[in-house]
Amino acid sequence: MTPTLYDSNDLIFSNDGDIVVDSGDLLSTSFDPLLAVIQQVRIRIHYMAGSWRLNPNLGVVDMPIGQINSLETAKGWESLVYAALVHDGLILPEDLEIETAPLSEDTILTMVTVQAQTGPSSGGNGGFTVYSVQDFRHQYHYTY
Repeated sequence: MTPTLYDSNDLIFSNDGDIVVDSGDLLSTSFDPLLAVIQQVRIRIHYMAGSWRLNPNLGVVDMPIGQINSLETAKGWESLVYAALVHDGLILPEDLEIETAPLSEDTILTMVTVQAQTGPSSGGNGGFTVYSVQDFRHQYHYTY
């Protein structure tokens, strides 16, 4: 099956969710057609729904804060991430793979891989993986 076309354009956001400005100009993702989608995946994994000031509708509905990392916690987290990415059509289910790996009793690594197709100007087929580390007990997370 051919991956879905995921060309779009957006402003560039920092890892902290702030709009990036260079020499007084807002920067856009127009130079990389997948960057807008990659940013949306990062935002939705990184933020709890309602907590990102630029769009409170985006994010994971309910992070398992305070829970010890277990197989049950990991599977529940995968389901929450899946729902955050597919509920409004950002990513189609057939293009999405989510894997988790425990790093410690408190932290989990989440790998979100999206098979994607881009327009002819950017080479066609491709995809990307977003990595995120969450510490559910101490409410720490880093997404890259």
